Amino acid sequence: MSDFFRDVSPAGLARANELNLQAFKRLIGVEFGGEVVEKPGLTLTVTLIPYPFFNGVADAHLTAASAAQAIAEASAYFAARQSPWAWSIGPSTEPANLSDVLLAAGFAEDDPEPAMGMDLEKLTRFPGPSGLRIERVRTPELLAVWQRTAVEGFGMPSEASAIFARTTPTTNLADDAPMRQYLGWTGDVPVATCLLVLAAGVAGIYTVSTVERMRGRGIGAAMTTAALREAREMGYRVGILQASAIGYPVYERLGFREHFRYRVFVAPRMPA
Repeated sequence: MSDFFRDVSPAGLARANELNLQAFKRLIGVEFGGEVVEKPGLTLTVTLIPYPFFNGVADAHLTAASAAQAIAEASAYFAARQSPWAWSIGPSTEPANLSDVLLAAGFAEDDPEPAMGMDLEKLTRFPGPSGLRIERVRTPELLAVWQRTAVEGFGMPSEASAIFARTTPTTNLADDAPMRQYLGWTGDVPVATCLLVLAAGVAGIYTVSTVERMRGRGIGAAMTTAALREAREMGYRVGILQASAIGYPVYERLGFREHFRYRVFVAPRMPA
């Protein structure tokens, strides 16, 4: 298919990461009970989940002259909805000094997020520990199990986790859904999650989590490769993700390479 992203150069993999993440943020703005708002040079997404990752700027191409006003308008928008939010800056974000403008507006810089990518033709099979079973979530009952397992694996704050569990969309269960959940089991116990996002012609990996007692056994790597192998079978050439500190060396062993780091700025809470 001509719409698959096929540029596996370092610059191409960097661009693929931005395109998939931007598309993912637009998807969750709709799927998680919120909305996507297109403004001049700016796309905002908001959900019902009170956690910065789920709310913020999906894409920004502003001028140096318009940045401060755009930040003020975005802040007012999220304040009116009492929603915590964050602004991630990648290589294509404009203007070049946006980080300085955000800091001047009271934003706090969080830890950077490594943007990694790989050519899926180089992906190898990684089965994980003996007894691990991985399945795609296809029923509302399994979706509820996936939600609880992801909440446990990430240690999500209770307020955010309660809403997350109520709003994860059942549209993901369709055969052609762009977002697909995978659940890992040992015996009859759910122990791991992964989310595959097929968007912008790219296979994106998100929500890789393993419950604490089962970490360090290669389960996260197995979940990641299982999802990406399915994407490759569909014709996808490029896989991307944003790595945590724990996951970074795991993804490197799988063949992912870092191409840049997103700078993440968390907005100050404002009165509605």
